[in-house]
Amino acid sequence: MNLPHPGKKHSVHVVECPAGGVLTYLVNMCKALKDKSVKVTVIYSIRPDTPENFKELFPSGIQFIYLSMCREISILTDTMSLIKLIKVIKKLNPDIVHLHSSKAGFLGRVACCLAAVSAEVFYTPHGFSFLRTDVSKVKRLLYRKIELLGARFGGKIVASSLAEQEQAKQIVKEPELIEHCVDICNESNIQNIFSDKGPVIISVGRLSNAKNPLEFVRICNLIKQSLPEASFVWVGDGDLKQQFIEESEKLKVNIEITGWLSTDEVYTFLSNSDIYVHTALWEAWPPYSVLEAAAFGLPIVFKEINGVTDDQGGYFVGGVDEKEIAAGILNILKDGTEYQLQSEKSKQLIAKYYSFERFDRQISILYGI
Repeated sequence: MNLPHPGKKHSVHVVECPAGGVLTYLVNMCKALKDKSVKVTVIYSIRPDTPENFKELFPSGIQFIYLSMCREISILTDTMSLIKLIKVIKKLNPDIVHLHSSKAGFLGRVACCLAAVSAEVFYTPHGFSFLRTDVSKVKRLLYRKIELLGARFGGKIVASSLAEQEQAKQIVKEPELIEHCVDICNESNIQNIFSDKGPVIISVGRLSNAKNPLEFVRICNLIKQSLPEASFVWVGDGDLKQQFIEESEKLKVNIEITGWLSTDEVYTFLSNSDIYVHTALWEAWPPYSVLEAAAFGLPIVFKEINGVTDDQGGYFVGGVDEKEIAAGILNILKDGTEYQLQSEKSKQLIAKYYSFERFDRQISILYGI
């Protein structure tokens, strides 16, 4: 018989993809929980883009348990992961289980149900799989069916953005909401350092279908034609690196690819850039990379996806294709007044909606702590 453990609450987080915005969201959540004297355990898997030192990003005192999970559907691997997860959750017997991303969300809800624990269960999709555009319609329909099935095993969906909360209403009636936060402590770093050689246009993320990096190349080519002095940077790495390089060479546009960097190194690049471009095809909007750039006062120009526009009051500039996005970038870069206006809007957005204090309060309410 599983008995509730005495003393402080125990929160278990299950994550199949500890990388990018999912990792940052989880790290910030763990920081908030440790400040409330909550015991925290992270059950994790590894992806190729998981930072080698990712555990060092968390506050001290976090327990880590490795459990192999795979991103794509695999009956054999998923069944083995599920059996192991049931055993671990039974043993830990936590008060709270929070599941991050689609695979952990499905396996975790089934595991908690079969383990018969009394924990409150929460699931944050960080971008629903049924929004992916790199798979067939049949597969997207399958992903939607899996989300509907997962919801039958209990738990509450906790969206990481307003857009994701609206998407979650296709699955459940009343999804919760805890939006991203940006926790950049040294505000003196949130400055724009202009390049002497011309404007620097930057994007951050995995070189993958989801992030749509080849469109970034085409946008840079359009910018180069009007602003030959402009420089271009992609911070990250991934499966599409070679295609990215080939597209750049074909269009004769020079784009620096930094590979994966530490948080401080990413901040260095952001502080030396002038405008942030986001071309992703699907994800929870706005993603953490956009919010970090906004915190540094960079104007944001983004690709409008899945009917999502700037849903918080015109803080960012959107475009439906590379020509519109390039036009938005040039309009900002060629007009000093417009640039300052968009830069201030970025900073105001973070202060109003994405402070760590607001994030912390939302967690306290959700978890009842």
